[in-house]
Amino acid sequence: MLFWIKYLKGLLQTLNDDVSPNEIAAGVVFGVMIGLIPKGNLLALSLSILIMIFRVNAGMAGAAIVVFSILGHLTDPFCEKFGFWLLSGVPLFKGFWTFLYNTPIIPFTSFNNTLVMGNFAVGLLLALPVFFGMRAFVVTYRTRYRERVMQWKIMKFLKIHEFFDLYHRWVQRP
Repeated sequence: MLFWIKYLKGLLQTLNDDVSPNEIAAGVVFGVMIGLIPKGNLLALSLSILIMIFRVNAGMAGAAIVVFSILGHLTDPFCEKFGFWLLSGVPLFKGFWTFLYNTPIIPFTSFNNTLVMGNFAVGLLLALPVFFGMRAFVVTYRTRYRERVMQWKIMKFLKIHEFFDLYHRWVQRP
């Protein structure tokens, strides 16, 4: 229970602090892409490593991974058909897919799986709209709504929870 409260508090703190809106938006974009594709392949691992390499907000990426992993199950039928169309329905790409499949490491990304390809392509198509939409949301939230949200009872509870954490650490000191 306390884990979720701390995680929610961290996400709200990210929105309220002076973290760059670009970092938050980029974290959400990477989270969307990882959340949509099936895990357990080199593609998901590569995107996870990119989160660590680039300057993106890992907390927002984690939240987006959770949300879009759940939503990804709802979009899987459409994405699988889209991936099948990309892999087999477009004759222009046939040579490119064959070249990629014959390279040493690329097949471990499971790009030839229709579900992986469809979800990855949808993630790429959503990348720019999600980035600019999330960036606009953060800027709008900070300029118009931050002060109102800070007055909500849940925010006051989270502030009390912070004092409880400090007290709990002080009491359990050796």
